[in-house]
Parts: sequence; structure tokens; C-alpha cells
Amino acid sequence: MISTEENENEYYTLHGRALDLNQGEGIIALKLKFTRKDGTMTGVLTDIDGYYTIDLQPGTYTLEISYPGYETYSTEITAPDGMREELKITLE
Repeated sequence: MISTEENENEYYTLHGRALDLNQGEGIIALKLKFTRKDGTMTGVLTDIDGYYTIDLQPGTYTLEISYPGYETYSTEITAPDGMREELKITLE
């Protein structure tokens, strides 16, 4: 039997909300794509209120944030084992 607590600690959890800076509203279906150095990709879309949560294996990723009508943003992030962090995203 695998304990849920132990299983959760093996991942880095990133969560937050994406907002339209001009309208102050959540952005629905904003795409967050995470690419590891070995080319493995995973991603998540924001929900109807602009919120998202994703569990990542520890490592270094290129995070690409994209949505029609906005400029695509890309940055490198490091996902440490067992951490939970919030990333707020604002687009204008």
C-alpha cells in the first residue's frame, strides 16, 4: 500500500491564478506547458476562474505560457522535490 502523503512529497506542486490585468478577471484555458531538458512535456490549462494546479517531477523545466491575443512568455523553472509554490500570472 502506498501512502498518499509519501506520494505527494515526491512531486513539486505549482498552483496559482492567471488574470487579465486590464479586466481583473481570470483567464479561462490559458496554457502552461512544461518541457524538461530531455524533451518530455506536460501541461495544464486554467479553469473557468483562471486557477490551475500541476504536480511535476523534480527537475528543471522551460515553462511556456500562451493564450490567443497575448504575447507568449517563456522562462526556466526548477522544481525541487516535495515543495508547493504559488505562481500568479498576469497578462495585459
